[in-house]
Amino acid sequence: MADTFQNEVPRARINLKLSLHTGGAQKKIELPLKLLTIGAFSHGKENRPLSEREKINVNKNNFNSVLSEFSPEVNLSVPNTLAGNGEEENVQTAFYRHQRF
Repeated sequence: MADTFQNEVPRARINLKLSLHTGGAQKKIELPLKLLTIGAFSHGKENRPLSEREKINVNKNNFNSVLSEFSPEVNLSVPNTLAGNGEEENVQTAFYRHQRF
């Protein structure tokens, strides 16, 4: 990645406050909470290695549009408890907005 985001200091709603005690000296610092999620969320649409992909900044204003773009899916086999015959049913669901969770 050509541009690094490690040194960016965004306005954060959650800040971590640390009290450092080293060598008898006390120092209080405040750090923004940052989360980095890395994974293959493109359903095979993106073939480049993760190191070459653009970062996507996700926030409360664009969460649904980013989720809609990737539309992650869950495919499960679950016991059919309604029929009671021991068979399994396939369940598929896609998440395209946060209300679907």
